[in-house]
Amino acid sequence: MEFLAEGRTAEVFVWDDERVVKLDRVGWTGLSHYESGVIEVIVAAGVSAPKVFETVWVEGRSGVVLERLEGPQLAERVRAHPALAEQEAVDFVEFHMGLHRPVEGLPDQVDLLRASIERTELASAVKREVLAILNDLDDGKRVLCHGDLTAENVIMTASGPVAIDWLTANAGVPAADFARSLVLVGWPDQASRGLERFVTVMAKQGARRRDLDQRVLTGWVRVMAAARLDEGFTGPSADRLAALASGENSA
Repeated sequence: MEFLAEGRTAEVFVWDDERVVKLDRVGWTGLSHYESGVIEVIVAAGVSAPKVFETVWVEGRSGVVLERLEGPQLAERVRAHPALAEQEAVDFVEFHMGLHRPVEGLPDQVDLLRASIERTELASAVKREVLAILNDLDDGKRVLCHGDLTAENVIMTASGPVAIDWLTANAGVPAADFARSLVLVGWPDQASRGLERFVTVMAKQGARRRDLDQRVLTGWVRVMAAARLDEGFTGPSADRLAALASGENSA
């Protein structure tokens, strides 16, 4: 099979002219089958996503066969056309906000965050502080949250942007979903090369459109950075997340 792309937990290959297969890496068996069910839930909520055809096993690896979306990643478009970075960032914020709608059948974001933070090796005082922030910021309202939305996870099709990689979708707080995206894209100081202007505008516009003051935004970033430490990062990546979680590295 022709290789197309890869992430931490899976690889994507050509299945046929109109479909791709996403195969779990060894050690992550079953994630793609779970994601197929998640996609059904988010499609039922009215969100456009790649069509799921079937779940499969290929050479001992679990996988899901998906519609092949035609178009570049948003990140690719921004890098190829830097002059479009600001407008693309504004459009990305609107697209992200448009995903947030009522949903049923997904795990609770705040419960997941609390469990992840508890499992980290952060200093006890920092962990207590971050958990207190989480409890303070949680307003109890829940909508569909992508949980992993970046410019790499948006395909610019002829009919409009489509979000992919729905494995971490949950029912949660939209401001927290936005903060998760900021942590993923390296805000405030380590944006992916070629996306610096995009990330800067995304952060400013996203906070403005959601009416988030600095205290709330910084609080959610600390929570999301702390929870991300539960994903097995080491070295400089872990150091950056720990600094964000501790409030030592904020804009």
